[in-house]
Amino acid sequence: MPCVRLPSHLHRSPYGVYHFRLVLPAALAEAAGTREIWRSLRTKDPVRATLLAYSLNIRFKLLLMAKPTVQDLLKLTQDEFQQLTIKGLQVGGFRAESVHLDNSTPEAFKRDQEALHGLLNAFAAVPHIPPSADEIAAAEAEAEAGRKLREGARTKPLEECIPLYLSSKGGLAPSSYEDYKAGLKAFARWAHEATPIGLIDWDTMRGYFDFLRWLPTNYEKRKEKEFGNVDAKTFVFEAQRANKRPEGTLKIGTLMAQQRILSAFFDWAKEARLYKGDNPALGQVKYDKMQKAKNDAGRGYVKFEPDEIKRIFAPEHFQTFRRPDEYWTPLLGLYTGARLNELSQLRVTDITNDDTHWYITIQPDHTGDDVTETRVKTLSSIRTVPIHPDLITLGFLDYCEGIRRMGHVRLFPYLNRDVKGKFDKDPGRSFANLLDAIGITERRKTFHSLRKTIIRRMKRAKVEKVARAEFAGHGHRDSHELDYAGDYEADDLAALTVDAIAYPELDLAALKRPADAFDAYIARRMELKAQRAAAGEAS
Repeated sequence: MPCVRLPSHLHRSPYGVYHFRLVLPAALAEAAGTREIWRSLRTKDPVRATLLAYSLNIRFKLLLMAKPTVQDLLKLTQDEFQQLTIKGLQVGGFRAESVHLDNSTPEAFKRDQEALHGLLNAFAAVPHIPPSADEIAAAEAEAEAGRKLREGARTKPLEECIPLYLSSKGGLAPSSYEDYKAGLKAFARWAHEATPIGLIDWDTMRGYFDFLRWLPTNYEKRKEKEFGNVDAKTFVFEAQRANKRPEGTLKIGTLMAQQRILSAFFDWAKEARLYKGDNPALGQVKYDKMQKAKNDAGRGYVKFEPDEIKRIFAPEHFQTFRRPDEYWTPLLGLYTGARLNELSQLRVTDITNDDTHWYITIQPDHTGDDVTETRVKTLSSIRTVPIHPDLITLGFLDYCEGIRRMGHVRLFPYLNRDVKGKFDKDPGRSFANLLDAIGITERRKTFHSLRKTIIRRMKRAKVEKVARAEFAGHGHRDSHELDYAGDYEADDLAALTVDAIAYPELDLAALKRPADAFDAYIARRMELKAQRAAAGEAS
């Protein structure tokens, strides 16, 4: 299908409403009594207007392609003639590129009709002159474009296709599901939810990615304060028209993610027989290794330096924390390298032991409920991490035992799961506030930097790569490891790693809190949580 962007046919009124404008050829303008055709598209949406303009343009061309008979021609009224161009008329050996009748008065129009009738009768017996190859090819191309347009217009709209697709992705993690949902909803808003999926071609998709390349990051959250609450499509349309690209537009990684989401969607649509043709999302964003290396330079998390570790874990901060997650998740992150959500979702049953060591078991458990379900990032994330003796000295096992006696399932039972299935929102915010308070403001230093810190310390202590990777839950497997060697036994991994992890800059005695330090807070929070749940059920 041809490109749907028809800027020469679109005009925007001072009130923001788009109109379709078609300038007629000189001969046709004289015959129709007007130089231009205008029609309100009754929309302020530039993408919707583009699609409507394309549809009108194709319909107009189909009229131009019509081969009217003499009877059809002689039945035309003056008003109808102003709406229809007679082009490609052929009777016997008579051919005309266009026929113009004088429609200035009814009498003149009737006179020209009679003259045309006589002319056609005179040429009816003249041998037919076949059209040229170029004329045939042009007519066939126009007919094919019209056929595709009509066929595409009969397909399901995006607003019906997207829920069908999302319902087929039931096995996705909540975070991935929300990413797919948000990405597809964003595309549907741009293309208009009622647009049939069959009308989306490569050029349409190209327009969408051009739109994304001009869109500032987090536009929807910022538009009211920073962009005058202007709709995103209108903002980009005006910026493109002024040829003034805004600062801080979407990164290449975001574009790649959107391309993956849309590519998967159209692959599914093809399999479901809802879409014909090539996948329109393919090839929209190119990102070679050299570009990736340049883009990644200066990005990623960095480790904390020893003096920063000392400032972060200063007793004056940790002795004043009211919530146990504020206290324990940074310490656990420092000594286990676990991701924040892996720690925030821990259950009492995930703390195990053998004859020599205590362990934290990180594993998925897709129970489907907020109380017991756990998830992991990748298959490599499934692991058993030894608990460092320093954590035991600080009272971690005593805290876990207290939670078990209270009858709670999770170590931090008051944390709520968000729409992406994660529990790390509050602990993450608290740690970020702590970093701000002590003056660590570098963007690349976050909770995840604790993970980087412990891995670097193990490397400096000569812990071998495979052991470091298994400890941190990173993929490392080749055919040798996967098919023959397998994973370390838990006690072997503990022996290789625990002794290599040391933080002499910490004052453990000053950091330690009483075993029941957080009992009152947990009891109060769980009571409030129960009251809210009861109120929700009652409503």
